[in-house]
Amino acid sequence: MGRKYTSEVMINTVHQILDGSTSVSLAANKLNIDISTVWKWVQEYNVNGLDYFTERPRNNTYTKEFKQSVIDEYLEGTDSLLNLSLPNATEIGSSAFYNNNIKDLSLAKAKKVGYAAFHSNNLVSVDLPETEKIDIKGEKNWNDLNDKLCLRPESIKISLLANGEVVETLTVTEDDDWKWSFIDLDKYQDGEEIVNSISETSVDHYSSEIDGFNVTNTLIPDKTSLQIIKVWKDDGTLRPESIVIKLYENSVEILAKS
Repeated sequence: MGRKYTSEVMINTVHQILDGSTSVSLAANKLNIDISTVWKWVQEYNVNGLDYFTERPRNNTYTKEFKQSVIDEYLEGTDSLLNLSLPNATEIGSSAFYNNNIKDLSLAKAKKVGYAAFHSNNLVSVDLPETEKIDIKGEKNWNDLNDKLCLRPESIKISLLANGEVVETLTVTEDDDWKWSFIDLDKYQDGEEIVNSISETSVDHYSSEIDGFNVTNTLIPDKTSLQIIKVWKDDGTLRPESIVIKLYENSVEILAKS
């Protein structure tokens, strides 16, 4: 590998960093090398173990089918020997066997890179990143002249949809300032980012408009109808062929009919 330092120096340095007796920067200063070099040693050790610091024979022991079957058993929860940290992991990625230089077995469902490694028949546990979490927050805007007609409901129901499926419904009231929050949600599912949206149970007397995770409810004016009957008090000889009836709102003409 063209190393400047012996395997023993590199291994001892990594062990000291991992047990907390030194830091990456202090170790780099002591050895008079770049911090990135020491950090690479630590990363390689976490992935490849001691094999990274020693020459290894290039003879493959396990078949592709065997490696795939072991990984499938782990993912299905049937293999209790694999002591890897996968808390709700969705970004599993490539798993690898590094014993006898066998590595990089890709999984079809993999989206990001993660590693499970065997070293000389000893299992090395490597933590994979936890699933990223997000919070979703929204609020209600009432467009109803400050509830002048006293038609606002006591509560509303807001549902969260993940990829089009309802996963949670909240009851929101004025005591909540008409605001809602969906907390600690998974950002990904099976390696793909979840598409989140909200819906609102219909509110009587109001129309609903959703913008992102906020909702505006607009009061729907009540409808009425007028029937006008013309009464003639004459003998009918001077009546016109037609008349025009005009409708006014607040002294403004809004409609005219013949």
